[in-house]
Amino acid sequence: MILFRFLMFYIFFVLFIHNASAKGAGSFEIDEEAAVRALEHSLVQSGSLLLEKGKFDFQLGLGFSHTENDALLFGSVDSNRIIGQVKNTFTSINMPLRLRAGLPYKAQIDFEIPLLYASQQFIQTNGRNLPVDNNQHGSGIGDVNITLSKTLSREKGNRPDMIGFFSWDTSSGKKSDNGVSISEGFNEFSLGLTLTKSQDPLVFSGTFSAQRSIEKDNIKPGDQYQFSLATFLAASPSTSLKFSFEQIFLAKTKVNNKEIVDSERTIALLNIGISSVVRRNTFLSLSAGAGLTNDSPDYTVNLSLSKRF
Repeated sequence: MILFRFLMFYIFFVLFIHNASAKGAGSFEIDEEAAVRALEHSLVQSGSLLLEKGKFDFQLGLGFSHTENDALLFGSVDSNRIIGQVKNTFTSINMPLRLRAGLPYKAQIDFEIPLLYASQQFIQTNGRNLPVDNNQHGSGIGDVNITLSKTLSREKGNRPDMIGFFSWDTSSGKKSDNGVSISEGFNEFSLGLTLTKSQDPLVFSGTFSAQRSIEKDNIKPGDQYQFSLATFLAASPSTSLKFSFEQIFLAKTKVNNKEIVDSERTIALLNIGISSVVRRNTFLSLSAGAGLTNDSPDYTVNLSLSKRF
């Protein structure tokens, strides 16, 4: 029922934005600058370009992520004897609301409020017994994220564009619902740098960031280090393409100041995306990603519609 409400909420906003932009649609044609706008939109979405002062982007997204892991159960006496199997499946749907605003001094502020739905299924087979199937669902508002970005230098000659950013992932969201994890529940702070270099018709971008979490209830998630490489291409008068690779390293979690064994993770994703001008100042983006490590989601799909004011 809650998922249905979320979907109705999403459809309502899509129709609202579409109708708001329909005025004069019959006379609108993609002009020579459309490709530039489509490429610019992709760069803004990825954080490789900031909005000009006084401009706003409102974005409504829909993301899907699926992860499935299998593990063997070994006998308690004879550890070499397999007695069963565990299958853990986690599926999440994220409907984030994002607002970006261009600020003076070549700066930008971003707000994101995620609306989340998650499903977790745990199936255990043990010897000749019937499988134990535990299927749970949860939903809620996730952690609000606030990011402040600043252009440090503009591209000139061999020097790339440089954007520095500071992000605060708050602990304001619902941590769990019906036994299913919804959000991290920790205050997390990130500091990063994005470099962008153009080579017509391509744009290359690289980002590195480091994240630290604040301890809560004697639990401290491990530090997180992330880097990504992306290539953007203005493919047609109204469409741009994006190809990216993302790598995340998470250090061990500490409980009562002691490291938890095997709690570190390595996540890697390969993504392909497309962004297109559908109306003047209205953009539609679609991307799909494939996990490259055991800790990564098996696959992800993201769809977003954004309106610029």
